[in-house]
Amino acid sequence: MVDQSATLRCFISHSVEDSTLVRELKSTLKDLGVDAFDARDITPGQEIGSVTTSALRASDFVAVIMSGIGQRDNQLFELGFAAGLGKPLVLILNGDRLTEGFSSDIRYITMRSAQLKSSKSELKMFLKNIRKSSTSSPRSSLARPDVDHAKFLLNIQRNEKQHREAGMEKILADLFRQSNADVSIEEMLDEQRLDMLVWSDPLVSEFGGPLIIELKYYGGSSGSVIMNARHTLEKLNNYVENSSAALGVLVYDHDRPSNIQVGPGESARAIAISIDDMIDAFGEGKLADEFWRRRAHAASSGDVNADAG
Repeated sequence: MVDQSATLRCFISHSVEDSTLVRELKSTLKDLGVDAFDARDITPGQEIGSVTTSALRASDFVAVIMSGIGQRDNQLFELGFAAGLGKPLVLILNGDRLTEGFSSDIRYITMRSAQLKSSKSELKMFLKNIRKSSTSSPRSSLARPDVDHAKFLLNIQRNEKQHREAGMEKILADLFRQSNADVSIEEMLDEQRLDMLVWSDPLVSEFGGPLIIELKYYGGSSGSVIMNARHTLEKLNNYVENSSAALGVLVYDHDRPSNIQVGPGESARAIAISIDDMIDAFGEGKLADEFWRRRAHAASSGDVNADAG
């Protein structure tokens, strides 16, 4: 269990070529109140292997700088050792694509090396969840919320025909919180205001980072709804590409009498789902499955943004 009052400790795994990035990472972590250790802190005469394993065991999480030149033997050892201990991971991609295959029992987030300064919101949420977790393993699944109440509130909101997006935000935030997720409202990312940033251990384990949620109520013709949704998806795709978030989700409602699917514009980074389908997925305990299905559909449709790399 992590001491709630203690300073968090991070072990940084890196290649010697990444010294400049290590300094930047240490500065960012220091601003967030984290003590960071890396191989350069080993004093002459100390046995490197022993000090390294002791530091890994003592760390609350491990940051791994994954450079385009490939991983050194020491990094492969450190990453494997950290994974074996169940340490949460921050994977910083400095040219490499992430190789899939991490155990679903390991919490990890990914970010590009150029995103360190712009990803403080996601890092803060990551650190908060390390502090509150009683074990090194995440919950295996989302808790099921009270969807009947959510549907009741949605019907009231539709009948009143006002404050639609604010009402959707309250409904979804409550569903996520009932599912033991952390929800941050109106976060800033590179001077862009986001409706919702969500951290859920099961979803982080599935997708590799927090979720960005955008809430939209669309009026007008079906064509107008689809066009406006595509524009929002393009913005979400850009948000995710330039942050440590794993997935952007457009949750929408509209005033059309029939169901409208806004699939065009979806990608592996940004998907769209109606508020009704979102509530149903919560109730069925299949939110992650629904997200995967929509990502797979986007990839198979040949969308130009479907490649998440």
